[in-house]
Amino acid sequence: MLSLFFSPTGLISRPQYWLACGAYVLCYIALIYVVDLTSMTGFWLGFFFVPALFYSIYQVSKKRLHDMGYSARPFWMWFLLLIILFVGLALYFGWGEYFNVLFDNPEKHNDEAWIKMQEIKLQESLAIGREPTRLIMLIPSILFLIWLAVTPGKSDRT
Repeated sequence: MLSLFFSPTGLISRPQYWLACGAYVLCYIALIYVVDLTSMTGFWLGFFFVPALFYSIYQVSKKRLHDMGYSARPFWMWFLLLIILFVGLALYFGWGEYFNVLFDNPEKHNDEAWIKMQEIKLQESLAIGREPTRLIMLIPSILFLIWLAVTPGKSDRT
């Protein structure tokens, strides 16, 4: 079972890919809705678990892409799209305004109360954008998952 998630060699068929996707959905639900990522336990869990999860998703996707006759390039294109979306959404939902205010007011950088007020405004803005950002970030991931899950591969044809 570990070879499905962590082995860099081989090909996987659609049923194996669906099994892996089910495990990833459970991990996503646990990370987003069960684990308090703002606690120290959540921090350390995220620190070690998220890179292992990313590596596993990469290996499973790469094996599925190879089974479909592709290289790993579509995976990296999907990942780059997620990074661009995340940065754009973060700027839209608060970071852009936060940095503009800080850069426009260098004389206030020593005023701790003013800095704290800007941070509170940023947190409020980010809280408003949290759920839309999750939904927007899920769309390319779901489309990529569906594409990998429904496209026949070499092992599906034999």
